[in-house]
Amino acid sequence: MAGLKGQFKTNAKLAADGKWFEYPAAANSDKTIPAFKLASARSRVNKAFALASKEVAVPYVKDGKIIEGAIEELNAAVAEAFARHVIRDWRNFQPNDDGVNEPFSVEKAVEILTDPEWTELYDDLYARAENADNFRDEQVAKTVKN
Repeated sequence: MAGLKGQFKTNAKLAADGKWFEYPAAANSDKTIPAFKLASARSRVNKAFALASKEVAVPYVKDGKIIEGAIEELNAAVAEAFARHVIRDWRNFQPNDDGVNEPFSVEKAVEILTDPEWTELYDDLYARAENADNFRDEQVAKTVKN
C-alpha cells in the first residue's frame, strides 16, 4: 500500500479490537514469550479510554494544573483507565517467572499497572498503544514479514 493511505490510514478494527505485542527479549524461564493485546490509546480511536482518562483526572487537576501532591493518585487513576479500556488480554504473563501464567483479568491488570515495581512495563505498554504506526495495515504487514 503506497501513498498517504499506506502511511497514515489507521486499521480501525485492529485499533479497537487490539493487536498482540510480544516481548521476546523478556522470555520467561520456561522459554514462553509474554505478550499483551492492546487497543489503541489514541483519543480519536479509543473514545472510551479518552473519556475515562479525562473523568479520572478531574479530582486531581485545578485550573489546568495537577494539584500539588496528587501526581501519584492521578497516575494510578489513569493506569486503571488504561487497564480497563486499552489492555484486551495477555498471554504467558508470569509476574514471578515461576512457570505459572497469571490469567488475564481487568482487576489483575489494574493491580500490576498501579504497582510501582511494574512502572517500566506500564510505560512501554502505553507507548506501544499510543503509537499510531502500530495500528496501520502497512506496519502490521511489515511486522508479520519480519
